[in-house]
Amino acid sequence: MRRSVLVGTVCFGLAAMAVAVIATVGSHAGISRPPIKTVVARLASLTPEVTLTGWFQPPASVHLDATASGSLVLNVSVVGQAVHAGEQLGKITDPALAAAVRQAEADQSEANAAVAAARAEVAAQKASDQQAVGQAQRTVTTAQAGLAAARAAEAKASAALSSERRVTGGAPPATVSALLAPYQQQLAASQASVATAENRLHEAQAALAAANETARSDPLVTALTAKLSEAQAAARAAGYQVQEATDALAAATLTSPINGVLAQVLVASGSSVQVGTPVLSLEPASSSTADFQIFVPQLMGAKVAVGDRVCVSGVPSGSILYVSATLSTYQGAQGFLATASVPRNAASSGAFGATTASGVPLQVQVEGPTLHQVVVVPLSAIAYHHGRTTVSVQSRKGRKQVAVTVIARSASKAAVSGLRPGATVYLLPS
Repeated sequence: MRRSVLVGTVCFGLAAMAVAVIATVGSHAGISRPPIKTVVARLASLTPEVTLTGWFQPPASVHLDATASGSLVLNVSVVGQAVHAGEQLGKITDPALAAAVRQAEADQSEANAAVAAARAEVAAQKASDQQAVGQAQRTVTTAQAGLAAARAAEAKASAALSSERRVTGGAPPATVSALLAPYQQQLAASQASVATAENRLHEAQAALAAANETARSDPLVTALTAKLSEAQAAARAAGYQVQEATDALAAATLTSPINGVLAQVLVASGSSVQVGTPVLSLEPASSSTADFQIFVPQLMGAKVAVGDRVCVSGVPSGSILYVSATLSTYQGAQGFLATASVPRNAASSGAFGATTASGVPLQVQVEGPTLHQVVVVPLSAIAYHHGRTTVSVQSRKGRKQVAVTVIARSASKAAVSGLRPGATVYLLPS
């Protein structure tokens, strides 16, 4: 037995020495863990931004394709008729698109009504709690007044008894006792009233303390506030749905991407068309602007829309006028071609810091409409693993992975859904 204890002690000592040596070597070698960085997810505004490749387009005929499926209604029909960049040349009517907008707006109205109702419930419960505090305070005030009155009556009865004792001091004891009895009874009754008033005051003060505690941390208010947060999140989601449905409806509008003339009507007004069907052919006219072509990879097609702002080589250069609905190939990749109109004098003067010869690739940033009241986190907080998009969130039990959906992103941040505002998220090691 002693031998086994000795062996265990020696082994433990050797292990401890090994740990100490490793720790010493590690400290001398400068081994250290990178600091863990966290940020708080906030509700903020974010302007979506993507960086793409574009080039100046030589003047050529432009085919305008159907951007939705449905019945074609044209506003132009005369070959040679002048058209202007951004002009509405027609639209494609699809009852389903308009119905989707109406349904999304109805859902948004319902969600907003739920927010108003939840906010009213929170306000009503808080008012009820404050009303209970006020009532308890009034009860305390009444009890204090009652105690003061009882003590005054007690003092008066005590003074009357003392005065009677002085008056009857020389009378026989039996007479004194008989004379003092009513005063003593009155004093005893007033003392009982004081005790009762004190009990009432203590009860009222306890009720006031309970009412104040409830007003500070009412579980019902907490639950109703959580319900309000859920309703607000649903209202924001409904707002996104309205925007998506409205964008889809707007995409059914045929807009001229150039200043020029109508060269050919390829499909008669009133005909049924499918997405991507060539509808009109346009020829450019000389103007103060140059056409700038932008290649949008297929997976990023939904991130670029008519009206988005364009910066060529960091210089603000107008906006997207047109996005093709058919796929094109650029350097072996498939995607969509978008057209922007850039001031011709800027292009010819070299304002973009690079050659502007036709077809020479330039870097271009495309900015979409700013999103407001969205949950924003740094891009360095988002992880992609096995087809899932997640962020690591701090919780009471440590880290946990929360699945999110990236709504939009800028150069350094992303707007996400599926993450509550105020959550503490971990940044990925750089």
